Amino acid sequence: MKEENINIKYQNKVNLIFIILVTISFLLYRFVFDRNGDLFSFNYITMYFVFLALVLSSLYNFVKGKIRNKNN
Repeated sequence: MKEENINIKYQNKVNLIFIILVTISFLLYRFVFDRNGDLFSFNYITMYFVFLALVLSSLYNFVKGKIRNKNN
């Protein structure tokens, strides 16, 4: 059980790092390389889905960790 809590905490930290990296790459791409681009192009939609998947995964792990801590 303790290993699962450590795994969830580690996974949340990794997800947070990826969320920050995706956000930085989105901002760089949007405001430096593609100033006049369409926000609904394939590149942006891909970044939206990656960001959404990372956020949902973090929320899922956070809730799962809280429920397991409450039961113990």
